[in-house]
Amino acid sequence: PVSRMQGFSRCRGLHRWLFLILWSAAGYHPDDHSCSWVHNAAQWHWLRRAAQDHLDGTSTWRSGSETFDVMGGIANCPFGVHVWHLLNTDVKGSVATMDMGRSLVTGFGLYARSPLYDVALSGWPTFGLLHRLCRGRASIHGGERCGARPSSSRVAGARAIVATRRAREWLASNRTKMPVLALATLREVAITMKEAHDRWMAIWKASVENSVVSLFLVTDMDWPCCQLWRELELLQTELRSLYELGCLSSHRNSEGKVCPACRLMAQAFWFEESYASSQSLRIMESWSMPSPAPGVGMKLVGLQAQRPKLQQRVALATILTCEDVRSGLGFNPQELASDEENLEKRAVLLAYIDAVRTLAFSAKRVVESEGDTQLPFIVLVSLKAGVSLPDEARGVLEGLERSGLISLKYLPPAPGHLKARSWGKALLWDLSGFDLVLYLDADTLFVGGVGDLLRAAGDGSKGVRFAASLTRSMTSLNAGVMLLRPEARVRDAMLNSFEEREHWTGLSRWSGQLWNATEAADSAAVAAASAAGGTAAPARRPKRSVLEDQDHLNEFAATHFMYQGELDLRHGHVGSDKPQGRQEDWLIAYTQTVLLGGAWRPQLGAYFTLPMAFNFCATTTCMQQFIEMRGPGRRAVIEQLDTAAEFRHLLSEEGGEISAGQRFAGRRAGARILHWPGDLRKPWQHCAEASRSPLDNEWWEAFADACAVAPPDAPCSLTC
Repeated sequence: PVSRMQGFSRCRGLHRWLFLILWSAAGYHPDDHSCSWVHNAAQWHWLRRAAQDHLDGTSTWRSGSETFDVMGGIANCPFGVHVWHLLNTDVKGSVATMDMGRSLVTGFGLYARSPLYDVALSGWPTFGLLHRLCRGRASIHGGERCGARPSSSRVAGARAIVATRRAREWLASNRTKMPVLALATLREVAITMKEAHDRWMAIWKASVENSVVSLFLVTDMDWPCCQLWRELELLQTELRSLYELGCLSSHRNSEGKVCPACRLMAQAFWFEESYASSQSLRIMESWSMPSPAPGVGMKLVGLQAQRPKLQQRVALATILTCEDVRSGLGFNPQELASDEENLEKRAVLLAYIDAVRTLAFSAKRVVESEGDTQLPFIVLVSLKAGVSLPDEARGVLEGLERSGLISLKYLPPAPGHLKARSWGKALLWDLSGFDLVLYLDADTLFVGGVGDLLRAAGDGSKGVRFAASLTRSMTSLNAGVMLLRPEARVRDAMLNSFEEREHWTGLSRWSGQLWNATEAADSAAVAAASAAGGTAAPARRPKRSVLEDQDHLNEFAATHFMYQGELDLRHGHVGSDKPQGRQEDWLIAYTQTVLLGGAWRPQLGAYFTLPMAFNFCATTTCMQQFIEMRGPGRRAVIEQLDTAAEFRHLLSEEGGEISAGQRFAGRRAGARILHWPGDLRKPWQHCAEASRSPLDNEWWEAFADACAVAPPDAPCSLTC
């Protein structure tokens, strides 16, 4: 109901430069201003607590007590910088002399572009600080006179106060954490707060320069009143008590327990995403067959029992690397004390292990429901030389291994020039004790069987050598789920390809970015070079782009294997050892990209794309993109949905009582394996029920079931 992106009237350039910085920041989320997900989130958490302690009187803020470069965060945490300025202004008592120039530095202009609703949810106690400063500013004009009759030209101030109070009263009378009611309540609050914002803006947007600061703070110089900020402070306090997580850092709650949802501390920002995902799933289901084809009324378990047993040696696998810990820290560890860094590393690693536990448990449950022999779940531990797992993490992993849920395999240290993850993926082809390996990222979950996929892969020298699903663009492969046949020559070819990659130039045909592109400081140079067709690659390369590994996999597959189309699962039921590929119209874009060329090498065998059901993107962003698809892309989605028509029919016939272990939302959509790509789209980051989509709930249910049978020496760590 309220667009977070919409702009508000400009106050004579007051906010312009801040707004440009805010929106040009590469990592800034347009709604969530909490800064709980930025690289140095722990430091912003500290500042937020210090600001609240100052307001509460627990401890007075001391200028200069911060241990990091606050102004260096203007691009990715402008509201944190704003609060820092407010604190310093308060303790120095300089609000009475604040002029236009100082207000620019302090960041008052942020309120002209950010709805009050978003600021209230962010967790920054800005309104409480502004209330304190307002009272100081009001003293210039003889103190507060909120009860006096306002001038007719400033009646908008009173209306803004009334609208804010109405929002607070609405929230108080509808205080709830129930998912549906919580969203409805917040929508009403957002609408009312927009009204307050508009009325407040009408007061000071056209003011002359010498009065704008006073008008911003006290609403009306002829009617000094700080009640607006007080009402907003009370409203924010109520919102935070309902929908905000108390956190010490990105992965630890206020009690120090493992809580990766602290990366999305302001959980209410994600309620709309949850609702959008639910609605998208309903729309997608409406595209599919309303009822199953004749003769499919038998139970799913009965169908599964008729399938032939797997004859091949198959393993499931995932990779644990030091990079998983480093990328998930949520802050730059060089900027924090070692103890704080170690506590955060511990939390990140234990959360990751719980994700692996949940994935392995979901796989075990699905395979058992299909009547197949349990498949080993291998966790490859790939670390750099001199790096080791902490004792606690190693103990949990070994406890899971003793329970039979996983099998650990420690790889030799990765070469210095290779990422530990790249090294681990190359050595997947070293698992020679198996005919097939199904690799999965830790942010995936089994919701349906994979027996037909494994049977369709064929056997021996004629079988599938490699397969992966397409991305949503249908032009490249996603590496989150891969089916491969271990073979030393493929491993060697991939390692050689990593060596050659250092000399690749120009643009990747898969992502359009430069080969050997880098992140952070080189982003501008990369963008300029990309615009110039890859002719001016930046010289400094401290850290590769996150897209490059996936680009490399795509280039390796397209130049070392022969593409055969989408793997036909129907063919696997006849027992042939040779897989068959389908040529469908949704494969045309990818096929054309493959044919763009490359340095062709000796062929290593056939490779296929997998149906999207085996790497079904479960984020809200993906759900919305799915329902916007037209033409071939939509036909691919509908085909997947049609495979679940029988399941949906049985749900309606049997009241949802399907064989044990089946989860509903993903399977209703025809998915077999759910995948949550994206740094801020993991299901375990959604603690508040109202922030969880139906597909997120699939993960949480599996996690709860896995924890219920966790061995005593390997308990679950993740908590909300």
